[in-house]
Amino acid sequence: MQIIYPSDYFSVNRIDENYEDEFNCARYNGLKCVLLSSQHLLDNKIKLSESLEAHVPVIWRGWMLKQKEYRALNNAVKSHRAEMLVSPDDYASCHYITGWYESCSDYTPETIFLNESDDFEKVTSRLKWPSYFVKDYVKSLTTSRGSVARNVEEIKGIVTSIKQYRGEIEGELFLERLKTSNQKQNVGTFHSTGQSTLLMM
Repeated sequence: MQIIYPSDYFSVNRIDENYEDEFNCARYNGLKCVLLSSQHLLDNKIKLSESLEAHVPVIWRGWMLKQKEYRALNNAVKSHRAEMLVSPDDYASCHYITGWYESCSDYTPETIFLNESDDFEKVTSRLKWPSYFVKDYVKSLTTSRGSVARNVEEIKGIVTSIKQYRGEIEGELFLERLKTSNQKQNVGTFHSTGQSTLLMM
């Protein structure tokens, strides 16, 4: 097994400090670890710190990559005659909510999918939810503003902020229904305990 980690942005030969302990542990235990230049990735380029071993599986262990970035990484790995353990198609099916939602719908809040061009006024008038959690197909807004909206103007403001802080809307949009304050709302991440369970993210 070979592992690709993100580099420090300002030093392509230094591991991102968030992964440093894991990186050192993996190397100590005999795994080949290679760095992906975070600086080059921002310019849509793939630069690895060293060559990969041919015919040995590779995994990416870092920040979420956009689909096009993961495909580019996959192509770079193939050029070393190695192969990603997670294919681009499998990555996409887990990365976008549309790839996993149906299998987890019984465990998620009520959700609707939208295009950015849809009439939010009509949608919210039909739904009449007390609050909406606004995301694109990958994640929510992680600024202090957060992704909770109570009306159309707030939904539009969050969409604008997602584009401002993340550069683009990945896929399209979806709204999750937030429960009222007297209802229990779980907050967590995807995990598995015999069956798949998705908690509110």
